[in-house]
Amino acid sequence: MAPLGDSKKQKKVSLPRLELSAALLLSHLYHKVNTSIALNTQPFFWSDSTITLHWINSVPSRWKTFVANRVSEVQHLTTNGVWAHVSGMDNPADIISRVMEASQLEESSAWWTGPSWLKQPSRFWPPVLQSDLPELTVESLEERSVSLPVRDHEPNEIFGLRSSFISLVRLTAMLRRFIHNSKPDIRSNRKIGFLRTSELNQATTTLVQLAQSEVFSNDIDAIATEGQVKSNSLLKNLCPVLRDGILRVGGRLRNADIPEDRKHPMILPARHLLTASIMSHYHQKHLHAGPHLLVACVREKFWPLRIRNLARNVVHSCINCFRCKPSALEQLMGDLPAERVTPTLPFLNTGVDLCGPFQFRKLRKDQPTKCYVAIFICLVTKAIHIELVYDLSTAAFIAALHRFMSRRGKPHVIHCDNAQNFKGAVRELAELRKQFYSQKHKAAVVNRCADDGIQFKFIPPCSPNFGWLWEAAV
Repeated sequence: MAPLGDSKKQKKVSLPRLELSAALLLSHLYHKVNTSIALNTQPFFWSDSTITLHWINSVPSRWKTFVANRVSEVQHLTTNGVWAHVSGMDNPADIISRVMEASQLEESSAWWTGPSWLKQPSRFWPPVLQSDLPELTVESLEERSVSLPVRDHEPNEIFGLRSSFISLVRLTAMLRRFIHNSKPDIRSNRKIGFLRTSELNQATTTLVQLAQSEVFSNDIDAIATEGQVKSNSLLKNLCPVLRDGILRVGGRLRNADIPEDRKHPMILPARHLLTASIMSHYHQKHLHAGPHLLVACVREKFWPLRIRNLARNVVHSCINCFRCKPSALEQLMGDLPAERVTPTLPFLNTGVDLCGPFQFRKLRKDQPTKCYVAIFICLVTKAIHIELVYDLSTAAFIAALHRFMSRRGKPHVIHCDNAQNFKGAVRELAELRKQFYSQKHKAAVVNRCADDGIQFKFIPPCSPNFGWLWEAAV
């Protein structure tokens, strides 16, 4: 019996899956009866679905999830049983799915007693494995697809002989020298002694050519025959050119007065032993360079695909870089004072500081005169008011304070630096510190403000971190 499909998705369960669900229902029924009666005989299970029998008699991991879960449960419930095939004409369960009247069902011996051969000994039963079963396709069996990476060419063994790029280049250069010296016609012109720079450059070119022939063989053939790569190639955006058998990046720097390797870097595959060794070599050569510097250094000669991911992997996998860059502890900040978090009118709680000196002229022909600037900052809104102070006298500061109050209103509390904050200042600020924070000046300012109902608060000495916002404003 098949359920109706969903009217929205219009998705119906296939007939083989329904047959498998019926086999699972039969397995549950047998397990329940066997648990109650404790049968000691070997059970036989019959099904007219060849696909279901093929599923049950195979490893569950071969099939898709729906089939694999039910096959695994059927095999677990019917461990000692035998699953065999029965034809549809001899299967009593098919009688329900066919059109049959009640009178015919009453006279049907297959419905009441089963197939006729079931009463005979087991040697007369249909064979468990029948050879005349139809062949089953992969689509009907719902076999799980397995994806495996496939390489057209095996990587050259030379890339695995050395783990260092320099060692690999020197080995290749020695092999090239051996081949050169083995030729009989150049015995009088053999290469001996230390390796030259030209030999190392030729060895590097040879290694790059080998790596490109393993990965970009189709692109090399396309450029050699058609002059450009195919539209679905990974190198299409690089506009590659083929020079001396080497794939290089195209671009618009042909007329630039720079080395050829910088104008047209050699293309390298992303996942290759040579690319990994080159990235590690440049990382160590430039004193464990970071990802951005590593990308810039490598691209002066090579152009690896997905170079940013390669650079991050090289830096993150470097043990020395990990040890030299430990995670720094973050200092927990203290609670903000009440003056910072209590909503008030602007400049009701104010911080003040002086900065300077500055040079100004009243008239164009006058000599420059020193002046200072008073910074008033609201501790709640961080609004800033700037007043000019002509000199370092107490009267000048009080006048600047009066101008501030006439514009912004009278503050309730004014916070100010202590004299010790100005240690190490320049010579002009030494005079400012001496005058502004002298006891006489403090007394005059505090007394004048006390008459106006303004409270002055000084921070502790040698503690500029108590300066809060006015230090940042200066």
